[in-house]
Amino acid sequence: QPGTPLLSRIRMITYFVDATTDPTSPRLMRQIGSGAPMAVAFDLEAFALNYDIADGVLNPAFVEMNAADLAPGGSCGAVACGADQIRKVNVSMALRSRSRERSTGFHRNALTSQVALRSLAFVDRY
Repeated sequence: QPGTPLLSRIRMITYFVDATTDPTSPRLMRQIGSGAPMAVAFDLEAFALNYDIADGVLNPAFVEMNAADLAPGGSCGAVACGADQIRKVNVSMALRSRSRERSTGFHRNALTSQVALRSLAFVDRY
């Protein structure tokens, strides 16, 4: 009904790499709210996040948001890149099997994905 307040539950989900429990086998962890973290992937060999930005001029892709990008003259040109310009997140990770096969070695797999951030992905200034 019009004028009725709408309530909605928000769940905070945090992903992080745990390389301290077993440094030889880093794990991708997931934590929901203040709950206990749970492993969702073992033996993580590589993990990278970078971003596609809409700055209205260059619209650079695969920006790492490191110190160089956050300063003028980085990936965004004369102005510094800012977190408020992020429109998409690129996720890449490489994993290997826990055990080594005698004849073939470790089995490896890679995942690459792009996530458009809700309410931020549409920009009509390109």
